[in-house]
Amino acid sequence: MSGAIPAGRAAARSQRPVTAVAVERRLWCVEGFCWLHGPGLWGRRAQASFEVWRAAEVRAVVPLMAVRRLDADRAGRSCTIYAFSTQDPATLAVDQLVAGALSLDAETIGGEALPYPGLSPWRGRGRPYGSFTIVDDEVAVTLSDPPRGRYVFSHLHLRTSPERGLVVWARWRGVDYIHPVQADLTC
Repeated sequence: MSGAIPAGRAAARSQRPVTAVAVERRLWCVEGFCWLHGPGLWGRRAQASFEVWRAAEVRAVVPLMAVRRLDADRAGRSCTIYAFSTQDPATLAVDQLVAGALSLDAETIGGEALPYPGLSPWRGRGRPYGSFTIVDDEVAVTLSDPPRGRYVFSHLHLRTSPERGLVVWARWRGVDYIHPVQADLTC
């Protein structure tokens, strides 16, 4: 019994909140993306996310900050404006972000909020990607400063969905890809 871990401690260890380092370690195989956001149809979403991550020139898992939350509508959908920094967290300029987010009307935020089902292109200035992506997303364009590493996006979720605490970010072929990570994810 000397090497055995008591059952309570083993269960507690497996239920620890996930950290950026733990997420990043898991993303070096397709199964890591299956764990992160599900496999998608026949595993294609996980495979596509893995390929972007593996081929990216720059990649990181960084903390997210909720800037503004909008309450659920009649359908039970809510949206949150999130911000993250790929360089120095001081570049977020929290007061400026909050003021900018409060200046945007709820209709604009709700209309542009979409989920990021996999490692998907960030919806910034002049980047048309697929039928579900908004070109020149006002939330992203107004509040982001990509040259300084500050990215902002609005995320649609159900009322019962957990908050997002981290974001997986990768730059591949000059395009920024992101996937918000649930704050209550455990490893």
